[in-house]
Amino acid sequence: MIPAPRIQLKDYDYVLLSLSLLCILVYSVYMVITGWKTMKTPELMMLSLLISLFGALITFSVANLPSGIGCRVLAAMQQFLFLSSLFWSSAIGINITHSIFTIRSVSTTRKKYFFYCIYSLGVPLLLVLITYGLSVAHQDNPDFKVYRETFCFLQQSEVLYGLFLVPIYLVVGSNLILCILCMVRVQRSMSIASNDKDRWKKNVITCIKLSVTFGISWVLLFIFTASPNTKQLEILMQVSIEIQGILVVFVNVLSWGCLTKVQSLFKSEPSTTQPQSSSGNSTEPTELTPLPVIR
Repeated sequence: MIPAPRIQLKDYDYVLLSLSLLCILVYSVYMVITGWKTMKTPELMMLSLLISLFGALITFSVANLPSGIGCRVLAAMQQFLFLSSLFWSSAIGINITHSIFTIRSVSTTRKKYFFYCIYSLGVPLLLVLITYGLSVAHQDNPDFKVYRETFCFLQQSEVLYGLFLVPIYLVVGSNLILCILCMVRVQRSMSIASNDKDRWKKNVITCIKLSVTFGISWVLLFIFTASPNTKQLEILMQVSIEIQGILVVFVNVLSWGCLTKVQSLFKSEPSTTQPQSSSGNSTEPTELTPLPVIR
C-alpha cells in the first residue's frame, strides 16, 4: 500500500502556505475588481484554477486535525479540490495549445468556459462520488478502508491509485506532452526574430510560464510514489505543494516587459536599450498575463 503523505507542519510550512494563500487571494481579488466584466475564457479559467487551488491548500494545511465524519468530508474535499486544480491546468493547457497551433485570437464569449467547467469540475466530482460510494459499500469491511482516520485522505491503495493518483498521472503526463509541443512551436515561431538579442531570455521566460501553468511540477508525484519512504522526497513534495499558489501567481505577473522595468530601476543612468525592448515585445509570444494565451 502506498502511504499518503504525512503532514507534519513546521514553521516554514506555515509560512509557505500562508504566502501561497495570500498570493492567490490578492491576485484573485485584483482580477475580479479590475476585469470581471471583460474577462474572457482564459481569464475565467485561471481564476477558477486559483479558487480550486486556494481551497486545496487550505484543506491540505488542516488535513490532520478532524476525526470521524469530519475527516472523511475533509478527505473528499481534498480529493476534489486537488483534482479540480489539476484538471483546470489541463483545460488551460488545451486552450493554450489550441491558441498556439491555430493562431486564433481569444474569443470574447464565455460559452467555451462552461464546457471547460464540465470537464474540470465534473470529472473530479464524479471520482469523489465513486470514492464515497465505495466507502459506503465497504463500511463494514475492516480490510477495505477507503479513508484514513489519522490523516484525512484516501487509504485503500486501489482507491488511492484508481480514483486519485492515476487521474493525476494522466493529466500531468498529457500536460507535459502539450507543454513540450507548445515550447517547440514557440521556439520555431520566434526564429523569425533572429535580430532580437534577448530572444533566448524570452524563450526561458516562455518555458517557465508554460511549465508552471501546465502544472509540470506535479511530475514530482511520480518520483514520490515510486519511493514513498524517502524523507527528502517527502519534504520536497510537500514544499512543492505548498508553494503552488506562489508559482501560479508569479508566472501570471512575470513578463519580459516586467523584467525590463525592474532592471531599469537598478540602473543609475537612463537605459539605452529601450528601443530594443519595445521591438522585443512585438516578438514575444509569451504574454501569459493574466492567462497564458500565446499570441
